[in-house]
Amino acid sequence: MVAGWEGRDGGGCGESNAVGDERLLFGMVLRYELMRKDVAAASWLITNKLRYFYAGMWLIVLLMNIPTFHASAKTANTFGDAAIQDAGLIFVLILLGVFLLVCAWFQPWLTARRTILRAVEWSVTDEGVEVQSPVASARFRWEAFLKFREDRKVFLLYVQKGQAQFIPTRVLSAEQLVELREIVSRHVKKA
Repeated sequence: MVAGWEGRDGGGCGESNAVGDERLLFGMVLRYELMRKDVAAASWLITNKLRYFYAGMWLIVLLMNIPTFHASAKTANTFGDAAIQDAGLIFVLILLGVFLLVCAWFQPWLTARRTILRAVEWSVTDEGVEVQSPVASARFRWEAFLKFREDRKVFLLYVQKGQAQFIPTRVLSAEQLVELREIVSRHVKKA
């Protein structure tokens, strides 16, 4: 399914008024139904660094406890009570780390389950972006966005660290994605 796509002047987005070599875009309008997989993909991309942080913290705690286990095993010269307790502690730390990583892994899908799905309309112009749904609307000037980022599933416009507006790439044709990338890259830096 491709989103509705039209220029502000009623024509297609690819129309232009040539002034020398400069191309003036009148804007574009995208209309689509939000899906849970869109929210999960955006959440996954936004929280990507958080998963690396959890994995790093878990490894640090685990590595800090390995010398303790090694020292107690060496002094006991056999697996005595102290060594068994240390092995149990390391096992608990490993289980805790795996649990935290699994939680971080599934967080985007849990977020998507709580999302109310609605029709969304994006109006993108040289002045900024307007996002509308049946229950809310927001207007952003290009200065409001810190950066943009994209992957094969979603196109993100960050309004602050960890918070972004997004357009699912499934609603864009290859031509539309190039056009959107062009207009956004003129106003917002790439992450």
